[in-house]
Amino acid sequence: MARGVFWTFLEKFGQQFIFITIFAFLTHLIGPEEFGLYSLCYVVVSFSMMIIYGAVDSIIMNKNEDEENLSTLFWTIFGVGVVLSATTFACSGFFARVMKDDRLFDLLRWLSVLPMLTSVTAIPSGLVQIRMDFRVFTIRSLVSAFLSGIFGVILAWRGAGAYSMIGQQIAQQTIDNLIIWPSVNWTPRFIFRPDRVWSLLSPGFKMMGSTVLNFFEMNTARLLIGASLGPIEVGYFSFVNRLWIVLREVLALPITTVLLPALVHTENDATETKKLVKQITFFSGMIIFPAVAGIMATAPQFIPLFFGDKWIKAIPIMQVFLIASAMAPFMFILRDVLRARRRTEVYFFLQLALFAANFAIMLILVKSGVIPMCWGLVAVALVSFPISVFVVARKSGLALAQAFMPMGLSLVSSVLMYAAIYGVEYCEFYPANPWLHLFSSIMVGGVTYIGLSVLLQYRQILKGWEAFSAMLASTRRRKGDIPVDRGDETINI
Repeated sequence: MARGVFWTFLEKFGQQFIFITIFAFLTHLIGPEEFGLYSLCYVVVSFSMMIIYGAVDSIIMNKNEDEENLSTLFWTIFGVGVVLSATTFACSGFFARVMKDDRLFDLLRWLSVLPMLTSVTAIPSGLVQIRMDFRVFTIRSLVSAFLSGIFGVILAWRGAGAYSMIGQQIAQQTIDNLIIWPSVNWTPRFIFRPDRVWSLLSPGFKMMGSTVLNFFEMNTARLLIGASLGPIEVGYFSFVNRLWIVLREVLALPITTVLLPALVHTENDATETKKLVKQITFFSGMIIFPAVAGIMATAPQFIPLFFGDKWIKAIPIMQVFLIASAMAPFMFILRDVLRARRRTEVYFFLQLALFAANFAIMLILVKSGVIPMCWGLVAVALVSFPISVFVVARKSGLALAQAFMPMGLSLVSSVLMYAAIYGVEYCEFYPANPWLHLFSSIMVGGVTYIGLSVLLQYRQILKGWEAFSAMLASTRRRKGDIPVDRGDETINI
């Protein structure tokens, strides 16, 4: 199990490192408008791909390697992929008219091949996960991300614009297939049992409610901005959202990977569960709040350096959006508390209520601009999080309010760190060289945060580290499947 977690971490961290490197090259070559056009098209295609990923979950949950069942699943999923690709191709004109931009017509037609390519890799992906051969998954992800990224950069350098990112996605799915198929030692036979289709697919599709809600949570803003403000504003917002996804994957994935097994292990001991949540919340706050504050403070410096001057207008959007998103990792903790106690329906209704509130505020404010809309999301986040803690506490039978109190000192230290970085920029001795400027800001922020943390919460830091180490050791000792949050299946540039 520990080896599986290691390969999962390596896949996610390696994939995100490759992504951010490739993304930095692409953003120097492609502007916000081209990126916005691509992002709008990807929203349509990703809905189709989400349906196919539901079929992959069915394969994993059934743990079924029967020849007839696998062949039936393969031809069913492939047929669904072909239909989804054909539907996307046929609807490209309608989507372009709704978004009032004829350029989306050809872009979406090219991108429509992705559902079919994804459907081809569904069965081997499920088999690899059933056999827990995460090494193959890691190799596939890293190699395909790197090679397709190089291909995308070459296309962008030759002036392909949004088509370079479409070419990158097609190349990634093709390389995925070329790598994963030889590793599973299986090929489909011409067998199809229609009477088995629903029983084979239903376990994954029964979990689709939360997945569909996640999809709309992530993509509704882009569609509203695209319809109201145009592709340039979509480009800025998608740029910010994509950088947040990288940050979330790096900071939240280690927590969610080990937290759920630990919570399952203590589900019958309310005291231990509360203690675990308290300590992991503290540890999470120690990481997430300074990271968010540091990025907000240094965004005016690192965005032009790493991504180019084209993206300077995205800086204020990022600063506000990060405030709204900072509580998301803590919602993952609440989600896992409910999952461990088999109350996932409670989290689904919380998600639904939060989505409704976000949708309403976005609908009201989007025509005022992206920044006012993001401030609306901040307001929803600040109101909804304490309500969510209260609801989860009631439904789980755990007194969770006190468990989330320790993150307060980390939040205070992070705010003071932000003020220190912002304040010293007005000093005369601050270096004019942009790279030295960024390095100095990081050093000032790091020293400020570490000093305040040691001063205010030294003992809690030691306890938090001991709790995280104990949780890792418990995870290694446990036998059976470790639930792993797969995050994004593709690099959605």
